[in-house]
This record gives sequence, structure tokens and C-alpha cells, in this order.
Amino acid sequence: MRLSGVESAIRPPIAASRSPSGPVRQCGLGAGRASRGRASARPARVRQLSTGTGPRLHEGTEICEPLPVPAALVPLPPTPFLVADACAAGCTRDQLRHPALHTPVRGVRMAAGTANDLDALCRAVALTFRAGDAFSHVTAAALLGLPLPAHHQPTERLHVSSSPGSRSRDAALLVGHSGVLAQQTFRHRGLPVTVPARTWLDLGSMTGTDAGDRLTREELVVLTDAVLALRHPATTRLALERALSWFVGGRGRRDLRTALSAARSFVDSPMETRVRLLLVASGFPCPVVGADLLAEDQWVARPDMCWPQARIAIEYDGAHHYSSQHQMRSDVAR
Repeated sequence: MRLSGVESAIRPPIAASRSPSGPVRQCGLGAGRASRGRASARPARVRQLSTGTGPRLHEGTEICEPLPVPAALVPLPPTPFLVADACAAGCTRDQLRHPALHTPVRGVRMAAGTANDLDALCRAVALTFRAGDAFSHVTAAALLGLPLPAHHQPTERLHVSSSPGSRSRDAALLVGHSGVLAQQTFRHRGLPVTVPARTWLDLGSMTGTDAGDRLTREELVVLTDAVLALRHPATTRLALERALSWFVGGRGRRDLRTALSAARSFVDSPMETRVRLLLVASGFPCPVVGADLLAEDQWVARPDMCWPQARIAIEYDGAHHYSSQHQMRSDVAR
């Protein structure tokens, strides 16, 4: 006999036994588990089919209904993100504790694979910034691409300066400072950073174990040369002199003035600075930096440094000058 559509959905019970209260109805996987002596953790719900018309159903005949499907997890926001935002969107605490996430400061999550990347770390921490907060000192110098001594590791501690009157930031990853003015900050690649002149003042005054070891005089001259060589944003000697005039009574002011007097513009690398300082320390007059050499009114070259009256030019060739035959031939021809 052919069954109707309703009857084709009916399954007889897999196992049934009588009890004083009536038949025991089991369905699907629950029956198999019961037969092995193990109760189903979440038994399927069943209902007795009531038919007013159509073929008569056998007593105990059941229809299996699927259990409700748990709601899908809300995907995490793109990293970095604030924990409060993720919780408001419906993310669970288990999601926020996933090993693929890293917690740089309380209330923030970032990708664990970028925890040692300075730019990514700063973008995560910046989510917690108040108005007037900006990266400063070693952190600002690293973001600006200024040369730092090897013992300064920018990702170990992030330096954050706050506006006057604001409480300095306090966290395991952060070194808090205060007193930075709004006109002494700008946005660099989307991050709030102290301007090069203010960064130069802060590095000249650094001391103590928490803020890093103080720069030597040579390192401070190397830093000053690099600040004068910046193009974006450009920083002139006059800007540094004005910053020093404002920095009355500041720690390291004398060393900064000495470094500025020894610094030169148009320096392309820290080693060029060190070669120039070594020549001066050896008794040679300070060479001219960034001079254009002409021959019959035609531009010839701009050597790293030279003594024009003695017709002597000095070039410092780093490792990249020997990276290819073309580069080597170009340097020899120049």
C-alpha cells in the first residue's frame, strides 16, 4: 500500500517497552544510546501524531523533530579592536581569549602575529588614547625613522606623552610622560606623534632605567643630523634652535646645544656622521657636508664631505654600494 506524504514521514519507534505509565517512546540516536546503557545528553524531542482523518496510526508511533540549532557566533571585528566594542557586538569571552589574539594593554586585542611590529602595536594602543595623548621619546623617534642605539628596543616599552594637567598613562607596556602641548604633536601615518623638534628635546633629556639609558654625545649628534635630514616633515636648524629657547631649564639642554652646533644638514646616514666626528677628533678641520662640485660650470657630484680648498672629497660606502656591479661602476665613475 502506498503511503501518503504525511505517513511517509512517520517512523516506527526503534525500541519500545511497556511500563505501568504506558509505552516508552524512543527515537533516533537516543534509542541506540539507551540500548547500550548510556543516556543521551540531549534527547530528541518527539510528539505524538494526531490524525483526525486518513489511515489509522499504530499506538506509539512518533515523529522526530530536530533540536534547535545554536545561534552562529558573531565574528570578531578586524584587529586591532576594543574589547568593549566586541562585547557590544555579541562576541563571547571565549572568542576574546583565542590564542590568535594578543593583549597589548587592557581592553584591547590585536593579532598575535604582529605583536612585535612597532606600527601595529602603536595602532592597537592608540585605540585607548585620550585627547592630547601622543607617542613620544624613543617611540616617536622610531616611528619617524630616526636612528637609535641598539640598546633602545622600541617595542619593549611605548612612550606616551599627555597634555599638561592630564594624568600620565600607566600600564605595563607604557612609559607615561606629561606636559606635551597640542602644537608639539602631529599625525604621522595616522598616528599621533610628537613633532621632530619636540622628539629631539625628549631624547636629549632621557635618563633613568625606565626611560632607557641616556644618549652619548656622539649618538646625540647622529640623531640631530638625522632630524635635520628629515623631509616629511622637514625640520630646519632654526626650528631646533627655537625649541631649545623654549626648553629653558630642561634636562640635557647643554648637551642638546652642543650636539646642534656639531650637527650638519644633508647627511645621508649615521656612519657619515661618525666618520665626520672621527676626523674632527683626529685633528682635521671639520669637512664641508653637502657641497656641490662643479667642473666648467657643470655639476659633477655631491660627495658626502669634502675640503674644497684642498680639493679632497670623502665618500662613505656602505654595504649596499657593493650589492651590484652597476652600483660599483657608478660609484667609481662619480
